[in-house]
Amino acid sequence: MVKMMMRDVSERVLLNSEKNIGIIQALLVFITWYHPHVFWGHQATNLLHLAMAAVVDLGIDRQQSMAGESFKLAAMKNAHGDRFVQRTPTLEEYRTLAGVFYLTSTVATSFRKIEAIPYSKYLEECMTSLLHTREYDSDALLVQIVRLQSIAQEAHTTETSSAPIQMYINAFVADLDREHAGNQSVRNEGDNDLRLEQLQFLTCKIHCYELSLNQLQQQDTNKASSRAALRAHLPDLYCLMEAIQAFTDLFFTIPIDEYLTTTFAVWGQFAHCFMVLSKLASLEIDGWDYQSCHTRFVKIVDEATSYYDRAGQSSPDGLTVINDSFAKWANKLRFLKSLHLPKILDRQIVNDDHMATAPMQSATQPGRYEQVAVVGGAQQQPTPPDDWLPPDFFGIDDWNSLIADADFGFAADQMMQT
Repeated sequence: MVKMMMRDVSERVLLNSEKNIGIIQALLVFITWYHPHVFWGHQATNLLHLAMAAVVDLGIDRQQSMAGESFKLAAMKNAHGDRFVQRTPTLEEYRTLAGVFYLTSTVATSFRKIEAIPYSKYLEECMTSLLHTREYDSDALLVQIVRLQSIAQEAHTTETSSAPIQMYINAFVADLDREHAGNQSVRNEGDNDLRLEQLQFLTCKIHCYELSLNQLQQQDTNKASSRAALRAHLPDLYCLMEAIQAFTDLFFTIPIDEYLTTTFAVWGQFAHCFMVLSKLASLEIDGWDYQSCHTRFVKIVDEATSYYDRAGQSSPDGLTVINDSFAKWANKLRFLKSLHLPKILDRQIVNDDHMATAPMQSATQPGRYEQVAVVGGAQQQPTPPDDWLPPDFFGIDDWNSLIADADFGFAADQMMQT
């Protein structure tokens, strides 16, 4: 069925040059529910770019007067006079534009793989129209998650200037809280809609506070300056850890029978949350409580592994599904944990050794370790321990290579079969 759909879309778009709302909506449905993060090789990036191109070609991403049709409109008005009626954008077009923005922005912020379409003034006008009209109850949820995602998108693309990073974070978080508190319609819907909106809100908070972590990792590696920088960033890092904890607690309330019908966006949010926690656990700065992050990291890995094992045996809507994708993910998480634990133990051993040698510090150089002579008479401090995780381990490309065939489906030139 999937191959038939891909063949049909390819023929219509590439061979017949068809462009219509129906094709864009079909692409959105496919990407959202076929789980490209699990099933390898279905070219999610290509499909998203096809959707973006169709949006631009149809001109539904801007007002009609700005869609490059001014000459055509003038000609039609001259030909038909007062009988000419300009086409009015439909609510269906508004929803389609919102869906393309939301998916492209989610992929951009979670995996940094593509450029999202911008959240323009026109798109905000579309959201206002949808909210006021509310043809369907789900329109309120769509507007809410799109507006929240627009804040995450802005935080993701922010390039800090001379202003402190905390000022940017405070501004973004204030916008998030205002948007989250301002729309009560979603809270009157079912539990699933409320959970989805809350997951989106917490994801955006993680993106905002991650700015502080990113800046800390990019700063000078000098120990004294690193410790000072850590103290300046501690409030934001604490809020980041709290947002991660709240997100994972809520994520694990999703019923296991719903895993196969949970949207790709939610899985992308969880993957990003997991990677940010991994970055926190790998942060090597004197004074940083890596042990607490390590404990949370292992707890989430264990819990996710348990849920994935059970998801492989679930029966959504009473159907027996023959699918081992979640079992494979559980095995990959076990492998990740096996890589993580020995390095944590090595770091603990090194710390214990440093504690044991502390009384042997030189009396002439209080507060410093005794220098050790090496060949040639040079003096140096004791060699620091090797990184307990490679510095580039949490780069997106390295993460994708670690999880091998269960990649997120964005590298079309590395096709593999799960």
